[in-house]
Order: sequence, then structure tokens, then C-alpha cells
Amino acid sequence: MRRQAVVITLSLVVLWALAACAALQVGWYKPGMTQQEFAQDKYECMSASQMQASSAYVNAYAGAANSGTTTNMPLFQACLEARGYVWTNRAAVDRYEASQQPPTYYSPPPRPPTPAAYSSSAPEHKHTEAEIQQARMDAFNGCMNGGKSASQVCKQRADEVESLMRTGGL
Repeated sequence: MRRQAVVITLSLVVLWALAACAALQVGWYKPGMTQQEFAQDKYECMSASQMQASSAYVNAYAGAANSGTTTNMPLFQACLEARGYVWTNRAAVDRYEASQQPPTYYSPPPRPPTPAAYSSSAPEHKHTEAEIQQARMDAFNGCMNGGKSASQVCKQRADEVESLMRTGGL
């Protein structure tokens, strides 16, 4: 039982440590640079900061020699900083970029195109007299649900429907 508690505790500590490291996500950042431009700058700075190093060891019984290339990290960092890069974490970059965005304003959606029935190039459709009278009655009766005082407004609406149907607008 005690062993399980220790294993669980250690597992939680390891998970917490991994989460903390993942949240850091540090690296070089310069506003407006593409990944390709950064790779080019990094290559040039890395090339400029490389130097040959060699060493030798000799004693009374044997000797050894070693040579190779090493990177002068302070020089590499200074080169990138001189080009405008900063060493920072992802959260700071996100905050900076969010502060640089212009505010977004609501704009209404674009108006839909005018249906063919309302355009002047629409083919003319002739309504029958029965259709016109039915539409007039529907407009008048639908309007009258508001009470008898609205009868004049309802009559105007019915007249408009009739006029539109006779001219081919509906």
C-alpha cells in the first residue's frame, strides 16, 4: 500500500514537471519573420560563430589528439540579437501578437442578391384573377389580427400586394 502511494506520488510529480516544461516553449522570436527567414538568419549566425578547436594530451606512455568544430554560443546569441531576435517563451509571444492586432468590428453580412422575381429582367408571370384576390384577402386578414383600428393600414397593404401581383413584382 505504501509502495503504491510512493509510485503514484512520483508519477504525479513527473507529470507536473513535464507539463511545466511543455508550457515554457522557449525560442527565438522576431515579429513578422517567416520560418524560412529565421532559418536563413540562424544559419548565417551559426556559421559566423563556428570555430576550430583542437587539443592534445601526451604523457610518458602515450598521447592523444583531438580536433573539431565548436560553436561559440555567446557569439551566436549576440548575432541573432543584433538581427532583432529575442529569446522568449510562447506565452509572451502570444500576448504580444494579440496586442498588435487591430480591433475587430462587427460588420453586417453582405446583402443577398436580388431575387429574379424583383429584378427588371425577370420573365413576366401573369397571375390569375383568383390568385390576386386570394393574396389580397390573405394580406388584409393577416393584418387585421391587430384589431379593427388597423383596417385602413390593412387595406393599404392589400392594395400593395394586388399592385405588385398585377405588375409582375410577385
